[in-house]
Amino acid sequence: MLLQPGKPIPKELLPLNKTQVQGLVDHLLTTQVIQNVQNQLALYKSEWSYLDNNRKLSFLDNLHSFIFGNLFPRPVSKVTFSRVRFTASFHSEDWSMRFSENFFTKYSVEQIFKTWLHESYHAFLHFSGIRLNPGVAVDVFAPPRQVIELARKMPIRDDGSIFIQLIKRNLLGCIDRSVGQVDTTRTVRSVRLGDNIFTPRSSYQSMAGTGLDSYYLNVEINVENLTEMTFKKVAPYAPFRRSYVTAEEYIRKRLNGEGPVYAAQQR
Repeated sequence: MLLQPGKPIPKELLPLNKTQVQGLVDHLLTTQVIQNVQNQLALYKSEWSYLDNNRKLSFLDNLHSFIFGNLFPRPVSKVTFSRVRFTASFHSEDWSMRFSENFFTKYSVEQIFKTWLHESYHAFLHFSGIRLNPGVAVDVFAPPRQVIELARKMPIRDDGSIFIQLIKRNLLGCIDRSVGQVDTTRTVRSVRLGDNIFTPRSSYQSMAGTGLDSYYLNVEINVENLTEMTFKKVAPYAPFRRSYVTAEEYIRKRLNGEGPVYAAQQR
C-alpha cells in the first residue's frame, strides 16, 4: 500500500477517528489511575537526576501496574549502550523495552515517562494482536512462548470497535513493513490480513520500502497518538513534543513528494 500523488488514498491508510481513540484512552485512564500516576511522577521528579538506572527502571515497572495492569505482560526494561538519535525501542522477540543510556541518564522524568508510554503502547497493541489473531500475529511478532500462551487464554472478540481497529491497523502495518525486507531464512506474509498470500523471497528487493506508509500511519503514528492523549491527561503541565507527525501531516508531505522516512519526522 502506497500513498501516490493523483491516486486515491487506500482506505487502510486513512486516519482513524480521533474522538473514538480519545474515548479509548479516557476509558483506560480512570480518575484513580491518573491520580496514582501523578503521585508517582511528583514523588520522583525532584530526585530523578540523582537516581541510578536501576531505581529509574523500578519506577517505570511500577507505572505499568498503575496504568496497564493485566492488559499485557510487562516488558523487561533495559538500559543499553548510548546511541545517537535513538531513545528507546520495544522488541517483541524477547518482550523487552530497551533505552539508550545517554537518553535515560540525561532527560527528565516526564520525558522518560513519555518515551516509556510510547514503547508500552507498542507492547499493548502487539499483545492485543496476538489475542485477536494468534495465527497471524505470532508469525509477525515471534514473541516468547509464555507471552503466546497468556494471549491464548485471553481471546478478543472482533466487535468492530476502535480498539479492534487499532489492533488490526497495528498488525497490518507491521506486516506491510516486513514486505521488502531481505530475509533469506523465511517467507513473509503479504499485506492483506486474512488472505493466504505470501511474498516469495525473489521479490524482496523490488518491493523494498513499499510498506513504510502503512507502517508509519498504522503503527508509529497511531501509537504516538495514544501516547500524546495519555500524556496530556496525566501530565498536562509538561510540554509534549511528538516523535512523529500527525497522520494528516504525514499524508500531506507524502503527496507533496517527500519520502516516508522524512515525512514521518517531527522537525
